[in-house]
Amino acid sequence: MSVYFRDSVFTILLQLINHNILARRPAFVVSNIAFNQYTKMAIVCPITNIDRGYIVRVGKI
Repeated sequence: MSVYFRDSVFTILLQLINHNILARRPAFVVSNIAFNQYTKMAIVCPITNIDRGYIVRVGKI
């Protein structure tokens, strides 16, 4: 399966806050296709609706 820049994917992420629960979470692909093919992995950012007050924040598109 190929993943592309700006794709939405589901990943299995370890949620450390709630007793090490493995959960299926939506994520956003931020690495480009050349990186993904060369390294055989992709860089993703989890999608959340919780405002944690971080300085860098993505708003609604």
